[in-house]
Amino acid sequence: MKNDFEKIIDAAKNISSENISDANTCYRIGDAFFHSQKTNDAIIWYQRAVQLLPDELEFINQLGIAYGTAGKMKNSIEELQQCVKLNPKYAPALANLAYDFLTQNNLTAAENLLLQALALDPDYETALMNMAQLYFMKQDFPSAKKYLQR
Repeated sequence: MKNDFEKIIDAAKNISSENISDANTCYRIGDAFFHSQKTNDAIIWYQRAVQLLPDELEFINQLGIAYGTAGKMKNSIEELQQCVKLNPKYAPALANLAYDFLTQNNLTAAENLLLQALALDPDYETALMNMAQLYFMKQDFPSAKKYLQR
């Protein structure tokens, strides 16, 4: 898989994202950069994918994740909130937005979002891990353990 990412990155090095008109292609190139820890490059390609398909939840969610990974929390929260606004029942965006709030120590907002995500998908691993982290931050270790064991 890593070789595939490297091949995609090599092919994309001399191409401007603005010259690509297929959102899925932009998204896949962004993924290659993201999974190769080249987050700023990934953001450029994810932005283009979202520009081409502005209502595609997966693309918006991944752009938000990339912003968060790059430490651009304001941008991350904005993208993830947009994703939730488009579909309040999209568990990945709820869980990722909750994570952003956890990093800002906004435990109440994070918990509310995680409860929503888990109500939609009780086995959603990202939400379960984030909920465990939330309870660790609250020093409620029995509740954290409960979420880790699910």
